[in-house]
Amino acid sequence: MATLLVVHHSPTDTVRALTDAVLAGARHEDIEGVEVVERAALEASADDVLAADGYVLVTPANFGYMSGALKHFFDSLFLQVGGALADDGAAGGSGATGGRRPFGLAVHGRYDTTGAVRSVLSITGALPWQQAAPVLELLGDLDDELLGTLLLGGLVACGEERSSAATTEPPEKGECRLLTPEDVARPSNGTATVPCGDRHTAQTFQVGELPEELHDLEPDDPALGTHVYGECSSSFAGFLKGDESAVMRSVVSWVWFRPDDASWDAGARWFRCDVIGGGEQLTPYRALPKNAKGLLEGLPPDQWMVCATGRSVQAGTKVPCSEPHTWRAVTTIKVGEPGEPYPGDDAVAEITSDFCSDSVGAWLGYPTSYDYGSTFFGEAEWEAGNRRSVCWAKTQQ
Repeated sequence: MATLLVVHHSPTDTVRALTDAVLAGARHEDIEGVEVVERAALEASADDVLAADGYVLVTPANFGYMSGALKHFFDSLFLQVGGALADDGAAGGSGATGGRRPFGLAVHGRYDTTGAVRSVLSITGALPWQQAAPVLELLGDLDDELLGTLLLGGLVACGEERSSAATTEPPEKGECRLLTPEDVARPSNGTATVPCGDRHTAQTFQVGELPEELHDLEPDDPALGTHVYGECSSSFAGFLKGDESAVMRSVVSWVWFRPDDASWDAGARWFRCDVIGGGEQLTPYRALPKNAKGLLEGLPPDQWMVCATGRSVQAGTKVPCSEPHTWRAVTTIKVGEPGEPYPGDDAVAEITSDFCSDSVGAWLGYPTSYDYGSTFFGEAEWEAGNRRSVCWAKTQQ
C-alpha cells in the first residue's frame, strides 16, 4: 500500500478548510491502495517523509513567501530526506528526474500566491520529488464544491503515480533507494529509485529468480526466506569485499524483498537483496557512498565499523566507530559448522566467552586488566545459517 503524506500549516479557518478538503479528497472511496498520513508542518519529521511514497503540501501565502512553519519543515530535514545543495549553500538541482516521488502543492492567498509558490518549488526542485499535478492556487474565499473537485483530481494523480499496476518485471542490480526502517520492515518494497550520486541508504546487490519448486508457495512462506538467505548472505560479503568477520563487525546489513501480492499473483517470482546503511540496532540509516561495492575491502574506515556506547554492550547503543564510543567489535568466533545441530544457548555462550576473553586481550596487547563483552545468536539465527559470535573490547580506540 502506498503512503501519501499531507504536510500543512493551517493557521486560519480558510486554510484549515483547504487542508480538510485535501484530506477528504485523498481519502475518497474511489481511491484505493493509499494510506493517508496527516502532519502539521511543525510536527512532521524526516522519518515521516522517508516513509511516504508521495506528498501534498498545504500553505498560506505570507508576504510573498510560504508560511514560516512550512519553511521550518524544509529547513529541519532537507538533507536527511535527500536534498541537494548548490555551491553557494542554497537548495540546488538534484540531478536526474527518473524515480522521484510525486508531490502536489496547494497555496491559499488573500491577494497573490506567486511568491509563495516560487519559494516552495525552489526547494522541492532540489529534493528527489517530482510534481505530479499543477499547483492549486486559491485566492479569497473558497468554493467548497469546486475545491473538492479540483483537489480530488490532483490527489488521484498523486496516488496513481505510486499505485502502479502489477508487473512481473524484476528490479535491476545496482539501483539505489532512500529506504527507512519502516520500508525494511515490509516484505515487499516499491520505493522509487534515486540516482546513486544522490543521498541514498540502500543499494541492490543481487536480483534473482526463485527456483521453480517454490513458485506455488504463498508469498509469505518461510521457505522463500530460507532460500534467499542462502543466496544473498554469501554474495553480500562478496559485494562488500570483506571477510565474514568484517561483515559481522560492520554497521551495514542486508535485507531482501519479494514482489508485492498483486505482482506475485500475476506471476512474478523474483527476489531483491539490498545493502542497507544501518540495521536493527543502528537507526536512522547512514547514507551509502555512490557505489557500496568494495565498502569493506582491506582495512575498512571506522565509519563503517560497529561500536557501542553504554555500560555494557547489550544495554548500549550501537554507533559507527567514527563516533565517540566505549565498546568496539574487534573479533568474531565461528562456533559451529554448516549442518551441525544447535548446541544450545549455554554451550554457545560458554564457547564465545572463553574465546573472547583471550582474543580481546590479544587485540588490546595483553594489558594487566581489561573488560570485554560478547554477542551471540540463538537457535533461530543458527537455523538460518549464522555460526559466528562477536567479541567486544571496552576501548575508545
